[in-house]
Amino acid sequence: MVQDEAGISGIREIGARMVAATPQDSANFFGFYDLCPFSPDGRDLLLLNCPADWVTLPVGEPALVRRWRPEDATFEALGETRGWNWQHGARQQWLRDGSILYNDVDGQGHAVARHVSPDGTPIRTLDMAIGALSPDESIGVGGNYARLARLDPTYGYGAAVDRHLGEGPTQDGLWSVSMADGAVSLLLSYAELAEIVGSPHSDRRFVTHPVFSPDGTRLAFFVTDAGEGGTTYARLLVRDCASGKVRVVAQERVSHPAWIGEDRIWYWGRNSGAVRALATNRLLANPAVRAVGRFARRLLRARMNQLVAEGFYVSDLNDDTRKRVAEHTLTEDGHYSWRGHGSVLLGDTYPDEDAWLTLLLFDLASGQRVDLARIRHEVATREEPMRCDLHPRWDRSGTRVCIDFVTDGCRRTGIFDVGPALSRLATAGA
Repeated sequence: MVQDEAGISGIREIGARMVAATPQDSANFFGFYDLCPFSPDGRDLLLLNCPADWVTLPVGEPALVRRWRPEDATFEALGETRGWNWQHGARQQWLRDGSILYNDVDGQGHAVARHVSPDGTPIRTLDMAIGALSPDESIGVGGNYARLARLDPTYGYGAAVDRHLGEGPTQDGLWSVSMADGAVSLLLSYAELAEIVGSPHSDRRFVTHPVFSPDGTRLAFFVTDAGEGGTTYARLLVRDCASGKVRVVAQERVSHPAWIGEDRIWYWGRNSGAVRALATNRLLANPAVRAVGRFARRLLRARMNQLVAEGFYVSDLNDDTRKRVAEHTLTEDGHYSWRGHGSVLLGDTYPDEDAWLTLLLFDLASGQRVDLARIRHEVATREEPMRCDLHPRWDRSGTRVCIDFVTDGCRRTGIFDVGPALSRLATAGA
């Protein structure tokens, strides 16, 4: 095993130091890269907790919602949830007043959101699970997590019952809930989305990954069609929250959006006409064919990306322009987020052929990249929903970052101090 200075196997510190990590007595993790796990005062993190033998945990089993205080290595249980998955957690998040919001599945199998006080005392339950909360905390939005469990289990809630199964495209889609009075309404139906994307509705279509712009004036989300053999055809849409106008920003292969200010959005994408046909080709349902395709993609990743113009793009929503960025610096997909000011993004990579993931910073203005650490992906299962991406998240000061990782089979959360790396990046770009 590779050992770092702190004695954690599977961690190679390069440009940053790991300053805290959860213990190995059980599984602790946060989830996706688009939420901040740090409390308003920066002292605590919101995590989910599962037994140490987490890889054997059946779908739909509860996870504990806990607050972790790294400075004294303590945990406090706040509740439990059956509305979660390994990639997105329970969308647990802090509100400005220090109270907490997280998703759950109630006794009827309905996906809901729990609002609790800082010590876990129940405040109210909202009658829909929330995928994204507007920055002013006035509205929550989300898709149908039971539908997701059926069409894309990685992001759905296996314990949830589909309240809209069989109701048709006018009765389901992207939902919203008023945080003032808890009123739930259908923001965009699948029938409306079919007109917007110019493609007939399909029972294998789903809405996922909503994320508001920093000022809350725009909402980005995916409308995705599940194809054969695990393939998908995705579309990145952006809705203007004032006018209700929706535009298609990118489609085919598009993933991992990140807002850079109020008007620009970053994402991984491509535009190859062959992808649409492949997504509907039944040949890809053959496991042997899929395995060969995955191997070829790993072996020829950079060359294939070049051939199909696959890479990171930034779209400016004011003038509808799209620009390829970091073509030779960031040659593979990953999870990136803006610091909130300036031009620095935090990102990661998927595991390479030797199972190492890279944590990094990238300066969009200078094109400079600084690698922070290399982390072994030591998940003892090949089941896709259980993989452990780093999903790096900034703290509220923009000087620490938090990741999920697995070493020695234990799913953990760690914190890196990136202050010195930011200083080096600023010097290099000067």
